[in-house]
Amino acid sequence: MSFKNDGNQIIIGFLGSIDKLIRENISTLSFNDLGKLYFDLFMNLKKFRGYSGGFTGFGEYILFRALIHTIDGAFRRENEEEENNELKRYSFYRDNLELSQGKRFKLKEPYPRAKMKPQLSFEPDIALRKNCEFRLLISIKTNAELGILLKEVKFIKHILSTEVKSKAILIIIDDTTYSDNVKNELTKEEDDRFKHFVLRGNHDVFKNSISPFLP
Repeated sequence: MSFKNDGNQIIIGFLGSIDKLIRENISTLSFNDLGKLYFDLFMNLKKFRGYSGGFTGFGEYILFRALIHTIDGAFRRENEEEENNELKRYSFYRDNLELSQGKRFKLKEPYPRAKMKPQLSFEPDIALRKNCEFRLLISIKTNAELGILLKEVKFIKHILSTEVKSKAILIIIDDTTYSDNVKNELTKEEDDRFKHFVLRGNHDVFKNSISPFLP
């Protein structure tokens, strides 16, 4: 057994299997189904290392692949940024659409911050652009801490005020702290360009809920 080759194939197979599961069931997968994938991984991590903390990015991976299959198109992957000859990230393209994760963009209007210099750029968890214009921004939060969520909504609304063709979605992974108060406060902020969803416990179909926000 070759550690270098076999190890890489095992990892590709693991991620590919999850992607295939999402692709083949995207028409019926609920937010709760996607949440179950996330929490199943962390429960099994505990069996191997006794603890599941410090393992980040899996929720973003699940939601990114679910969005790609909701758009239902064959995206091509392209090298986006390199630094010291090392690839920093890919972006995915199809026709006039660009789908990216963690890519840095310049804000059209600086975002004021108390006792700090104004924020000049941002890195959305997931961004969908059409003809280089933002059409959908997705922010992903693990927990439903109201203060943090309201700050995020305020920042999102600032971006939407200048990106007039864009919409935005806030997705909360864990429902443990998703109280009625959190739900009510976030719902107050919703309009035709912004909505929030929680994964665990939400049995609405992901594709049906997200599709109205796509260009």
